[in-house]
Amino acid sequence: MKTVVIGIIIIMFLMDIGISILNYRNRNAPLPDNVKDIYKDSEYQRWLSYFMENFRFGMILKCLNLLILSSMLLLGGFAKFESISTGWFQNEILQTLSFIGLYFMIYMILSLPFDYYKTFVIEEKYGFNKMTLKTFVMDQVKGLIVGAVIGAGILALINAIYLMFIERMFIFIILSWAVVTIVMVLMIMMNTRFFVKLFNKLSPVEEGSLKDRIQKLASETGFEIQSIFIMDASRRSTRLNAFFSGMGRVRDVVLYDTLIEKLNEDEVMAVLAHELGHASHKDVQKMFLRQVVFFGLFITVLGIVLGSESLPLAFGLSGAHFGFSLVLFSVFIQPLSFLLSIPINALSRKAEYAADTFSAEYIDRSHMVSALKMLSQENFSNLTPHQVYVLMHYTHPPVSIRLEAINKL
Repeated sequence: MKTVVIGIIIIMFLMDIGISILNYRNRNAPLPDNVKDIYKDSEYQRWLSYFMENFRFGMILKCLNLLILSSMLLLGGFAKFESISTGWFQNEILQTLSFIGLYFMIYMILSLPFDYYKTFVIEEKYGFNKMTLKTFVMDQVKGLIVGAVIGAGILALINAIYLMFIERMFIFIILSWAVVTIVMVLMIMMNTRFFVKLFNKLSPVEEGSLKDRIQKLASETGFEIQSIFIMDASRRSTRLNAFFSGMGRVRDVVLYDTLIEKLNEDEVMAVLAHELGHASHKDVQKMFLRQVVFFGLFITVLGIVLGSESLPLAFGLSGAHFGFSLVLFSVFIQPLSFLLSIPINALSRKAEYAADTFSAEYIDRSHMVSALKMLSQENFSNLTPHQVYVLMHYTHPPVSIRLEAINKL
């Protein structure tokens, strides 16, 4: 069984590397005519340098992840974690939390210098980073606290369910599935009101033409806008974005201040109409339902792993262990996630086309075209991604294909 686990890790690593190399080699492909005006020659060379630097950095990071996990498995690191956690606590749930906590802390400590380098060297070099060291540290601390509280709470609850129904795995799967679904709903509901505000400052949009047009557009499309916020995204990055929050007919609008700065009012309205298109087509609900189904599949895989006592023994543990089963579960779902990503991303790209069509019904399509070009330019989008990479990783169509579809409307 050890050979199977290590084999899955290596095969998935090689497939990931192979797809990334395909995308990298496609960087010099001829630009489609409809995107040739996005970058000036000097800017395109700058994007190319940025792309190549990120590719090399990504390869190093992938190798690091492979090294950490395979070393821990082959050199008995998880068996050592079991010994430490059982020495600290008698309670099985606390043993699991400390076991996972030790693994997470090692991974975080090793990856933190790479996060710093990505932000303050690569992103800084190409003008994207606006984050200070203080903001970087505070984000790491807040993220760690939120992740620890929420993650530990969910983990403890699912572990408790497992201990209660250890002999009735079907009940464990159903109840764990229900817990994850409820947590997902709560996190969607709390997104703007808690999670976004925890890391960013949200200010109400000023009275004026833009606010009036947003309210009018929402009314025309059958939605009620509860709040319209400007987010201080420029405190961290120059990248542009906007999003709606909520699942029903009442929505919050969040606009990056960088979006307001770079796009004119018509372009902002085209972007928002696109987002309302997603809401009108119930794309959030559809995505949520897909995630619920997939979580059910994933928890079933977890149940199968939990039912195997030979797996922990093969890696030096004393017997069945909930924490180590989670580690193995993360390995076994990689092939499943790889296969599922193809139809999931295809459905997501289809939804983007439909949202663009919706936007064109309310805002002249020329504004969406110019907005997409500006977004691509400011966010340093890849104009020639490889088709296989798009198939596996792109939730949005490549900008050239998307512009072509809009111009055909």
